[in-house]
Amino acid sequence: MVYPDHIKQEIARAYRGLERSLDVEEKAGEFYRLAGLANLDREKIITAMLALRGMKELSDMTLGQAVSLIGIDQADEQAILDVYNKQGGVFVVVRSSSILEDTREEMMAGRFKSYPYIRSDKLLFESILKCLAYYWVEMGE
Repeated sequence: MVYPDHIKQEIARAYRGLERSLDVEEKAGEFYRLAGLANLDREKIITAMLALRGMKELSDMTLGQAVSLIGIDQADEQAILDVYNKQGGVFVVVRSSSILEDTREEMMAGRFKSYPYIRSDKLLFESILKCLAYYWVEMGE
């Protein structure tokens, strides 16, 4: 394990919080994308999207939580959740930064690494480690 459990849980909680902040239409669009990747029948996708849009509590949920409540069969639900776990979530940029980028002697904003278009817990954690590794090498720490 690279991350202490409490740190990993906090990062995942914050990341899922970003997903919860999406509006219903954005969540429906993401569901459509994931259902397509899971090769669901188009008619099933449309029926599920209508159910999803009608959920009052959707604004407080991640899409992963909502999938189990929209009433699709177990196999389709599992197929979507598998894709969601691999490719779901919102896009974020993971960027290293340091108080040493801008000092009285030097201004080096953007000196360190950025990883744009990161989506999924796995890529998020990998990108954070890459930023940390680059910083440690760059700063010689």
